[in-house]
Amino acid sequence: MAAEIEHIPVKPGEAPGWRARIGLLLLATDYATESEMPRLWPGDDGSVAWFTSRVPNASPITVDTLRAMGPELARAAGTILPGARLNALAYGCTSATVLLGVAETKALLTRGHRDVPVTTPAIGALAAFGALGTARVSVLTPYTDPINTAIAAFLESHGHSVARFGSFHLDSDAEMSGVTETDIARAAVAIDAPDAEALFISCTALRATGTIAALEAELGKPVVTSNQAMIWHALRLAGVFDARPGLGRLFTRDLDGNAAV
Repeated sequence: MAAEIEHIPVKPGEAPGWRARIGLLLLATDYATESEMPRLWPGDDGSVAWFTSRVPNASPITVDTLRAMGPELARAAGTILPGARLNALAYGCTSATVLLGVAETKALLTRGHRDVPVTTPAIGALAAFGALGTARVSVLTPYTDPINTAIAAFLESHGHSVARFGSFHLDSDAEMSGVTETDIARAAVAIDAPDAEALFISCTALRATGTIAALEAELGKPVVTSNQAMIWHALRLAGVFDARPGLGRLFTRDLDGNAAV
């Protein structure tokens, strides 16, 4: 060796400006959520740090393949900054939460991160409806009917009646993520019911974030999407209460339905 390696003293510290560290567990087959994230939280000020991992899952998407993810959740969640403190943990699957149940989903995710508040798109949607004060919703999904039936039953079991329900009847994340914003918006308008207090666009595979503002203006009611609800709820659980323009009424609210800062 030409020169001796010198020891340079340093005292590492936390990255400056972080208000929260949030874990984000996505499906192995997810094509959409990471591309939606720049709209949902641009992160240009570095104030919130997102740490992402993926959980194995199978295609086509069926009741059985969604339930089969359960045993993988604890291990996959534990790969996100193991041993480090997270302010919130989000798992990006609406339908698996519905089929596993809220309590079981939370129990699995927190095995690797004790005492961390957990959300998913389904859990976030319930919190969103509470914050928005809505009880009757129209629903648009990309799922096949066995999963659609479970989604409707889940919503109704948590006190949210379903006014109308429409679906694209697809069974893979690749197909779902290929549905255009134009087709999502057209279907959303068609499925809306006059007596629905909100519209729920379910599934993180649908790239629906860009449709929210225009749909709310056209329909005159809140629009909640899976990715929007999950990220909003994760931020609120982590103590970040920023209002973000262009992301619908939900991002103007805190968890109690009060105006966000």
